[in-house]
Amino acid sequence: MKVLIKKVDWYLSEEIKEGTVTFQIGNHDYHAFSILDDYPVGEQVEVEFDHLSLTHDPWNNTFDKNPQKKKCLINTKDWSYDGYGRIISVNPIRADFGDIVLDLGKWSHDKRLIGEYIYWPISELSVSRNKE
Repeated sequence: MKVLIKKVDWYLSEEIKEGTVTFQIGNHDYHAFSILDDYPVGEQVEVEFDHLSLTHDPWNNTFDKNPQKKKCLINTKDWSYDGYGRIISVNPIRADFGDIVLDLGKWSHDKRLIGEYIYWPISELSVSRNKE
């Protein structure tokens, strides 16, 4: 996916390349953790997304906390988000969060989950340059 790089904040130094990348998709800005990649501010860059979910809710909260059937990521702090999305495939489970689709792992093979709306806490959204 192509994103517009808006800002890069390196934590230690620009040479180590570990920090936060602010990018735009459509009309939304996102912040994500990145390591070892270059991001020229103002340029369109092809990227891939991943995430960590350190505080996964019990099964019922995953399916009960999105009654409005939203598809969006709501920033909670730095590169952390409350994810509201819709499952689009299983094995692995992939969910559409509006601007971003994430692989959520292999926690079910039940095809009846496709189309279900979910809540997914994202402790760390990460971005890396697509090497293809």
